[in-house]
Amino acid sequence: MDWLLEACIKWSSWSLEIVEFVAHSGYKDQPDLDEDGKPRLCRTTAVHKIAECHQSASTIKVLENLFKIYDKFHVNYTDESGYSHFHMACKYGLDHVAEKFLELGQDPDCLDPKTGNSILYFVAAKDLTYSNTSIILLLLKHGADASQTKDDGTTPLHVICQHRDCTTYSVISMLLESVDELQQTVLINAQDKWGDTPLHLALKDGYNIGTVQELLRRGANLNLANAQGQTPLHVICQSDKNSSLLKLFFDFIDAFGNTVQIDARNKEGNTPLHLAISWGDAKMVESLLIRGADPCLDNAEGLPPLHLIARRDVHGDMMQIFLSTNKERQQTVGIDGRDKSGRTALEWAVMRCLPLAVVSLLDCGADVSSFVFPTPSDSDEYGDINPGGLLDDLDDADFDEALLNDLDDADFDEALLHDLDDDDSDYHVLDSESSLNRLTTVTGLLAIVELLESRGYEMSREDGLKLMELFDKYGLYESTNFSTSKDVDDLVDSLFEQMAKKRTYMDDFKFVSSYEFHKIAYESMEACSVRLCEKILTKFCRDWAMGPFMELIHYRLPILCCEMIIETLKNKDLFNVCLAVAGPTRIDAAANAADFLNILIVIGQKIHENLITIDAFICKSCNLNRGYDATEREKSLRSADGEERPYTMMIAARESLLRTEMRSRRHRERERKRHRAIDNVLIHRHNSTL
Repeated sequence: MDWLLEACIKWSSWSLEIVEFVAHSGYKDQPDLDEDGKPRLCRTTAVHKIAECHQSASTIKVLENLFKIYDKFHVNYTDESGYSHFHMACKYGLDHVAEKFLELGQDPDCLDPKTGNSILYFVAAKDLTYSNTSIILLLLKHGADASQTKDDGTTPLHVICQHRDCTTYSVISMLLESVDELQQTVLINAQDKWGDTPLHLALKDGYNIGTVQELLRRGANLNLANAQGQTPLHVICQSDKNSSLLKLFFDFIDAFGNTVQIDARNKEGNTPLHLAISWGDAKMVESLLIRGADPCLDNAEGLPPLHLIARRDVHGDMMQIFLSTNKERQQTVGIDGRDKSGRTALEWAVMRCLPLAVVSLLDCGADVSSFVFPTPSDSDEYGDINPGGLLDDLDDADFDEALLNDLDDADFDEALLHDLDDDDSDYHVLDSESSLNRLTTVTGLLAIVELLESRGYEMSREDGLKLMELFDKYGLYESTNFSTSKDVDDLVDSLFEQMAKKRTYMDDFKFVSSYEFHKIAYESMEACSVRLCEKILTKFCRDWAMGPFMELIHYRLPILCCEMIIETLKNKDLFNVCLAVAGPTRIDAAANAADFLNILIVIGQKIHENLITIDAFICKSCNLNRGYDATEREKSLRSADGEERPYTMMIAARESLLRTEMRSRRHRERERKRHRAIDNVLIHRHNSTL
C-alpha cells in the first residue's frame, strides 16, 4: 500500500481521489517494528513525497487525508534527508496535526535539516497566512524559543518584520502576547550580523506602521545603529515615500516618552536630514527641522544640508521650505558658507542649472559679489546638467539598488539614460541628449544669468565665454537637419511668439517646463525644441560676440557693419569668434589648434560675402561717390587664379572703411568744437548777467 500511495502522488492526476478513497475505506498504516518491538522511525512514506509536489489547496487536502492513514502521531517518521512527518505538518500549516505531535512530546525547537534553522524560524519565513500564523503560536505555546538565532544572528522576530503584508502587525502582536503569557523572553533589540534590529527591518518598507508601533511600545531602542551606522531614523529617511511614517514615528516617540538622536551620523557622516534631502522629500526635511535637526552639519564629503539641496532641488520647493523653516525657527543657515570644495550653495545651484533654487537663495540674501561662474571643467565634477546628472550625484548604494530594482525590465546599459529612439525597449527613463532637455538647459541657464544680474551681479566677458563654453560642452550648437512640414514651422513660430511675450527668461524656463508645452506631440517636439533652442541662443551669442568681433578686426568696421556681419554667422561661429579673442590657450582647451585658423577663415569669408552690401551701405550712409564700382572692388580682392583672398579682402576693406571713418570723425570733431565754442559763449553771457 505504501508503494501505491507514493506512486499515485508522484504520477497520478487522481491522487486526491485515490488517497481520499483509501482514507475513507478505513485503512490505517501499521508501523514497521525493529528487533526490540519498537517502530522504525527512519522510513520514507507518501507523506514525504508530498514535498515533491507543488503546494496548492488540493495538495494540502491530500496531506490531510494521508495523516488519516498515517495516524500514529507518537511515531514521527523521518526520511533519508531528515524531514519528518512533523516538519510536513508545520510546512503545510496543518496546525491540528502538528498539535497532536507536540502533545505527544515532539520537540518544538527541532531543526530544519536543510537549513539548520529551528522549525519556528522555518515557518516564520513563509507567507503569514492564517494557517502559518497558527503554527507559530502553537509552537510558542509548547515552548519554542522565540529568541533562537541563525548563524547570521537573525531571529524569528527579524524574519516576521521583513514581511510586507497587512498581517505582520497582528502576527507580531500575537507573538509578543504569547511570549508574555508563557513568561518567556524575546530579544526585541537583537541585531543580526548586519547590525539590523527588528525595528530596522520593519521600517525599511514604510508600510508596517502597526508593527513599528508595537515594537516601540515593547521598548525597541530608537538609537541602535547597524553596521553602516544607520539608526532607525536613518532607515525612515532613506525613501521619498516615508514622510507620513516619519510623522507617525515622532508621534509614537512622544506617546511612549522616548528620545531619539535626531543628528546621529552614519558611516558616511550623513544625518537623517542629509538622507531626506538626497531622496528629495521636502515634507520629511520640514519635519526633521521642526524636531530640531541641525541645518549646518557637514557630512563626510564636507557638504552641509544647504549645499546638498542646491545640488539636486529641481523644483525649488525643498530649498524654499528649508530656508523658510529655519527662518521661522530663527536658525542660522550660513547662506554664503562654502563647502569642502570651496563652493557656495548659490554656485552649486548655478552649476546644476536649477533656477528655482537660485531664486530662493537670492531671496534669502545670498551674496552675488563673491560669486564665481562655473566653467565646463567644473561640470565634470558633478555630472550632466540634466536629471541624469542629479541621479549620478546621489551616490547612495541603497538608492541605486532601489532604482535598478524599479528598472529591472530595462536593459542595464539603458537604465539611467535611455535613448527614446531605441525601439527595442518600451521603458523610457530619460533621454539626456534630447532637444527638449537642451531647451530646458538653455532657458534655465539664461534665467539664472538674468536673476544674478537683477541682484547686482555684473557679467564679465569671461563669464559670458564660460556660459558659451557650457553650451558647447552639451552640444547646444550642434545643428540637426529636420525636414519639417509647414504645420511644424507654424507651430514653432507660434511657440516663439508666445515666448517672445514672456517678460523674462524665467518665464521662458517655466513655459518649456510646463505641462502645456509638453502636450506637443513627440513627432513635433524634437523639431520645435531644436528651432526654439537655436532662436534663443542666437540672441545671446550675438550680444556677447559683438565686442570680441570688433576687437578681432581692431575696430576697423562701423558698428552697423559689424551687426550686419554678426547676423549672418551661426551660433557656433559666434562662439568661435569669442574663443579667437580669448587667445590660443582657450582655443586649445576647447578644440584643436587647427580651429584657430578656421575661425579666422570663417570670419574672412563672412566679411567677403557681405562686402558688396556693406560697401553699398557705407556709400549710401556717407554720401560717397555714386560711381563706386563694387564689382571692380570685388575683382581686386581675387588672386591671379581667381581664388578668394579673405585676409587680403579684409585688410583692403579695413583700409577703405578706415579712411571713410577718419573723414567722418574729423567732421564730427569740427562740429563738437563749434558747439563747444557756442556753449562757452552762452555760459559767459549767463555768468555776466549774474
